[in-house]
Amino acid sequence: MSRFLYCFWAICLVSCGPEFDELSTTEVIGEPEIIDANLISSTLRDNNDNPIAEAVVIFTSQSEEIRTKSDLNGDFDFVLPESIDHGYITVAKEYYDRQIIKYDRDNIIISQKLVLVDNPDLDFIYTDFNIADLYEVSGQIINPDMTPITGIEYQLIDKKTGQLETPASARFYTNADGQFSIMGVMDQNQESLVLRYSLPTDKCQTTIEESIMGQLPSASLGSLTFQKIPEEQLSIYPKVNNDCNPNVLSKIYFPAQQSLAIVGDPIRNFSLDYCTDKSNALLFIGVEERSGQHFDGEFHESSNHSSDYSLYPCTPSSWFLELDYRGIIDTLYDVVYNVTEARFESQNSSSPLSFVMEVDDVLTESFNNSNSGKDINFRAFKKFKYQHDINTDQNFDFDEKVYMNITKEDNDMISGVIMRVDQSTGFMKIRFRVEKV
Repeated sequence: MSRFLYCFWAICLVSCGPEFDELSTTEVIGEPEIIDANLISSTLRDNNDNPIAEAVVIFTSQSEEIRTKSDLNGDFDFVLPESIDHGYITVAKEYYDRQIIKYDRDNIIISQKLVLVDNPDLDFIYTDFNIADLYEVSGQIINPDMTPITGIEYQLIDKKTGQLETPASARFYTNADGQFSIMGVMDQNQESLVLRYSLPTDKCQTTIEESIMGQLPSASLGSLTFQKIPEEQLSIYPKVNNDCNPNVLSKIYFPAQQSLAIVGDPIRNFSLDYCTDKSNALLFIGVEERSGQHFDGEFHESSNHSSDYSLYPCTPSSWFLELDYRGIIDTLYDVVYNVTEARFESQNSSSPLSFVMEVDDVLTESFNNSNSGKDINFRAFKKFKYQHDINTDQNFDFDEKVYMNITKEDNDMISGVIMRVDQSTGFMKIRFRVEKV
């Protein structure tokens, strides 16, 4: 869950006037209006334009704290004393991303409607923080010819973990002057926050690599020149060997560039624009029958990809787990998926095999935040271990670069492909269709 809040729907920090452009060009509903500096009022709405009642609204300054709530119509208002010239307004509600908005008495515009973005994972309201912990990161993105760029998408990320610090459910874009602004609460566990931005149609993203942490609480990054990173062409030639003649279709995607996704297309040769940046290089090439009965696939890093991929989608008709490690293939028929433990295990208590499967939640969440509109179910593992007391040649213990594409999943079963991308320790791939217990 993100610890950060942003001023992208409500009260903004740029000059007042009819030419004012909101810091986010996509999220404000209704025309902004100028309100008396001492009166704060607006209406809260959700993504479907329904009023949001009982949202907590708090004004905080060095000398004053005022609390109120939105009514059944989503309306709220409160009056500030004349002595207050600046502070912060927090709007919070369960199951919505919280917002913090900077208030300046001499320079304020309040939108008639404030849209809160749904967040089904946020089941509590958190408003306890010190003003001294608040920060703002701002700047402008320009072309090499010094003209501003409208509509650049930007995010704040933790460089160490790769986790988005801007809410995954929201999108942030520069305004007509190329300006951006991010507000949040500093956290002592943060080590390196970096800004990442790109045109929405780009596969490659530009990142300011130096840490912003040392510049907080007020980091003005000035004018940043946008240099487009060249995209490359990737040619993919899936070859399908069908002894069972299944009617299979293509499934090709880059988990970190999910605008690049082909799902359900006939088998053919593909040519795609992609980015060679390491964080965006992972590629899955697969084939699936519409029913999910027959499937195969492989994960690759684009830095060492080949053009031709040979896949064998035929699978047993029953439950199975097919393990291919270092050229030795072993098919097990008594493996189930323990939902509580989130791992494979033998249904036969006397079987001498065991799995350890630890999901990398941060990477999985980041990769599954798809804007491709495709149905992709992906998991990354930070620990994947298999041990068999008899067939010890197939034992392995990996700490990273193990990924799973889920072909089909419901309450009773799960099927898919698991693969270790780094093959320096030996090729490892698992195909499975197992019962859930």
